[in-house]
Amino acid sequence: FQIAEFERVKTAASISLPDITYYSGDTLTAELSAEYLAGGVLSGAEYNTTWYKQAYDIYFDTPESKGYSFGPDIYSYRTYYSDSKGKLNAEGKASLSCNSEAITDGSTYTYRIESSVTDLSNQRIATAASVTVHPARFYVGVKRPSGSNGFVKTNTKLEFPYILTDIKGNALENPAAKVAKLSYKLSREEWTMIHEQSVDNTLYTRYERQDIEEASGSVNFGNAAKGNLAITPANSGWY
Repeated sequence: FQIAEFERVKTAASISLPDITYYSGDTLTAELSAEYLAGGVLSGAEYNTTWYKQAYDIYFDTPESKGYSFGPDIYSYRTYYSDSKGKLNAEGKASLSCNSEAITDGSTYTYRIESSVTDLSNQRIATAASVTVHPARFYVGVKRPSGSNGFVKTNTKLEFPYILTDIKGNALENPAAKVAKLSYKLSREEWTMIHEQSVDNTLYTRYERQDIEEASGSVNFGNAAKGNLAITPANSGWY
């Protein structure tokens, strides 16, 4: 059997975030602090910090954005981004910072900060916080065309409703002064069967996906944050 020595937690740590809206490429900041539960700060205590990032699909609950989809809808998982270590100052605090990566895929990213602080008795306490980084100062949302439930016939004009919003999901005011044009692309998935022969003459079959561009262009708009994008798919398939 095992005999373990139990020691109650003596310290607490927290991460505070400034009330700042972050965009692609901005420097993210936070403050780590730790103190004894009995009173007093952990001055000079060692800390370790790790930053992670992950793309996610953003949703808004405003009336204007109801039913619209935002972002590229890509699969993502949390990945390591950077780390740092040091010692808390005389006030039991440390300034944390990280240069966020430039966003090129149009996704919204969340950066997670995980920090641990070790006191003189080698007891470690951990804390975490998250911050959102927006790809731009506005978002583009799109809806399914009305009457498009189920299958749609080829060579049928479809009108996709779109909307421009701010980062809170409200319709963008005076969009012509903030957005020059709206570009679009309609892609169709196409899977091709490929046969490959190995060194022992065994025949293998695999499928390779291609994204076929069916339509593309741009939309110029005035002061209206909403509009319709008309597209006529010529081929059958998954778009």
